[in-house]
Amino acid sequence: MAQLVNDVMEQDVPPVQVRLGGATDIGGGRENQDTWFSWTDPAGSGSTVFGVLDGHGREVGKLAATAGRDGILAWLDDAANMESIRLNPTEGFAIMFAHAHSCVKEAFRESLTSAGWTVEDTPEGYLLKRRQAMQPWQCVHGGTSCSVLALIDGQRLVTANVGDSSALLGRVAIGGGGD
Repeated sequence: MAQLVNDVMEQDVPPVQVRLGGATDIGGGRENQDTWFSWTDPAGSGSTVFGVLDGHGREVGKLAATAGRDGILAWLDDAANMESIRLNPTEGFAIMFAHAHSCVKEAFRESLTSAGWTVEDTPEGYLLKRRQAMQPWQCVHGGTSCSVLALIDGQRLVTANVGDSSALLGRVAIGGGGD
C-alpha cells in the first residue's frame, strides 16, 4: 500500500486551484467572535494553510480567537514548524494547537491584569481571577474552537480541528456538478 501511495504522489499532479468562501453569524451574543486566516509558505513550496476560529465567552471570546489566530500564524512562519506538519501532520498540528493555546492563555492573562485583576494558574492549567485578595477566585470562562486545512506542497490535503469546529471538503466535477 505504501508503494502505491508513493507511486501516485510521484506522478505529475495538475496544479490545484483553491477557492475559499465563508459566512459568519453573530449567534445569540453581542459581538461576533469569529476570525479566520490564510497563510502561504513564503519559501514557495506550494503549501497553504487556512483556518477558522470561533471564539466563545462574553468577556474573552474575541480575544481568544484573535490570539489563537495570531499564534498560529507566527508558528507557521518558522520553516521548521511547517516541516513538522509535512512529515507528521497529526503531531505537527498537535504542537501548533498547543502553541495557540499558550498564546490564548497569555493574552487572557495580559488583558485581565491590565484591567486590574489578579490572575493565577491552577495545577490543572486553568486560569483564575479576582480583583482583591479577600475575594474568592473565579474561573476565567472562554476560549476558541479552531479548524485548519493545509494543502501541503500543493499536493496533499490534511485537516485538523480543536473543539466543535470541523471542515468540509467539496469538489466540482467536470461539467459543473458538485460531489
